[in-house]
Amino acid sequence: MSDNISLAEQMGVRPEDLDEHGVLKPYVEPEFVPYAPAPYPDTEQFPSSDPAPGDEPVSTPRIGWCPNGSISGGICSPFNNVRPNWMGYYSGATANLRVDELILPGTHNSATDKQAPQTDSYDTCQDVSPHSQLQTGIRVLDLRVQFYFGYPQGDPKRFAIFHSTNSGRNVERDCLQAVINLYTAHSNEVVILDFHQFRNFTDAAHRELATVIKNRLGSRLIEPRWKLLVLRQLWELQKNVVIAYNNDQRDPLFWPGVNQRWIGKDRPSSSELKSFVEQVGRESKPDYELRSIQAHKYTLVYQPDDMSPDVMSWFAAGEFNSPIMKFHIINTDWSLRCRHIDNCIHANSFRNQERTSVRLTPNSLTNGFIPNGIGAIVLVTANGNWSASMTLPTRTINKATLLIICKAQLQTTLHVPNSDFLIADLILKQNDVVLFQYSTAELKWILQPDRVYSPNTSGGAVPVVRTDEKLIKYQMADGNWVADVSLPTSAPVFSYVEISSSASYDSHIHRRPDQRVYRLQRGDKYLFMLNNQATWQAVKTPIHSYGAAQAGAQMEDTGTEQTRVHFKNADWVREITLPLTAWAGDEVTLTSDATLTATVMGTNLVSGTSIQLKTGDTLKFRYAANTRKWRRI
Repeated sequence: MSDNISLAEQMGVRPEDLDEHGVLKPYVEPEFVPYAPAPYPDTEQFPSSDPAPGDEPVSTPRIGWCPNGSISGGICSPFNNVRPNWMGYYSGATANLRVDELILPGTHNSATDKQAPQTDSYDTCQDVSPHSQLQTGIRVLDLRVQFYFGYPQGDPKRFAIFHSTNSGRNVERDCLQAVINLYTAHSNEVVILDFHQFRNFTDAAHRELATVIKNRLGSRLIEPRWKLLVLRQLWELQKNVVIAYNNDQRDPLFWPGVNQRWIGKDRPSSSELKSFVEQVGRESKPDYELRSIQAHKYTLVYQPDDMSPDVMSWFAAGEFNSPIMKFHIINTDWSLRCRHIDNCIHANSFRNQERTSVRLTPNSLTNGFIPNGIGAIVLVTANGNWSASMTLPTRTINKATLLIICKAQLQTTLHVPNSDFLIADLILKQNDVVLFQYSTAELKWILQPDRVYSPNTSGGAVPVVRTDEKLIKYQMADGNWVADVSLPTSAPVFSYVEISSSASYDSHIHRRPDQRVYRLQRGDKYLFMLNNQATWQAVKTPIHSYGAAQAGAQMEDTGTEQTRVHFKNADWVREITLPLTAWAGDEVTLTSDATLTATVMGTNLVSGTSIQLKTGDTLKFRYAANTRKWRRI
């Protein structure tokens, strides 16, 4: 075996995968117990929590704590509660909550279990496989991954599960497939895969693992842009899996790693750990952060402790002020030996009462007005259940969300006057998905962009707009700037691109060669829409305003449709000539409160006659492309 260990290190594989001749053994696929249908009850009863035993020194793990139920194979089975699909079945306990607001049962070192190919008494801390954990109601898997370069690309053994040793399980077959099995059987269940630690990883290995995850889970991933949504909204999108990735090489589709609150030592006494748990319970959690309490420890002889009685006591449920109400993700060892999952379900029912959510359709609206005062709305259009126009709620609570999913073939005009969208109407077409969040500070709805790019992320070309994207933003700033930016070469019809800048230097926005080039100045925001002719149409452009001295005696092409120049004392020129080049319909407005009179030169005016600009005057001109001259209007 020692020879195999040395050889395995050289080959970049696990010693257990080599036979006596040093040849890789064939991979054996894991077996999954099917999700059997069960007659589910219409009511739920939750256990009361009895006091936990004291800190007696034990040399072997205690075996469970399962009041009002029976324990077998490491699983405490209640007589009446639903676990395989508890999130969807008990929607009255979950539908109004975001993922980060839920109270979720998790397993510590989830894939180091007694059913794994290799078990070690010092590492093994779960009774059953990740598949069975999810089937029994666990919703957060705590994963530590080791990269083995010696297996060929595509071999699932390249990304193995470890703690201090290797369990023989891997990410793709044992964890990702377990999640796929769950949401295939129960489409409303949401799972967090917390990739907490990485061993022997390179940047390329991180990219490879991200590709494996994205290819296997596909559209079921809950991307960070959906962190605002409650479960009712995620169900409508058919989103099921959060990937929390605790590394700087995190893919843009993954969330930051779970903030695991651990006491920092392996063998605290129960009283020490209880004090730490209570301390964490007093901490405030920022919105959208995934945070766990690590409620696990070793016994005096370094075996994972069965803390079932403590878990049932420390995280008791039953009232709004029960201990469990202070927590979110709760990771434990031997997690299924007690009725902790039932406590989590029950606790969510209290938290869920503090929120509101609803599913609406156009037929349920009055004259197309979306109702006020609801915390989370998902509005779905469909053929036969459609409206030509709809209007945002005029008022609601802070951080309320509105998700609109368009399945109807006909277009809808969404009136958004009380939003940060740069124009008053948003055109929605089939397959569009848009998300708004309300800000009471700004008294408006904030349209959430699907992507935000910048020169530092994308260079001088705005990336292609994907078919599932409605609005993307491209933002410049000092230190994150380019002189020229080009609009996407491809995008869905009626998709939007907003380009803005806070940079000190000007930039230019390019479309097709036959279209005008826009100047992007500090503070500018441009909005472009791809129209029916597959052309980027400027639907909102800024007004460029200058003092007379900055405009100069000979104005340049200002790079936008409307320009204003103001004359005042100490900011004045004697003569001004309008731009020699412009685009049809461009307008220039000159105003003055200066004491002295200025002259607008007639060189390129339609009249050919110079015009005086006196105190209090406002002169407006429009460019006629056919004559290449300015006409006073």
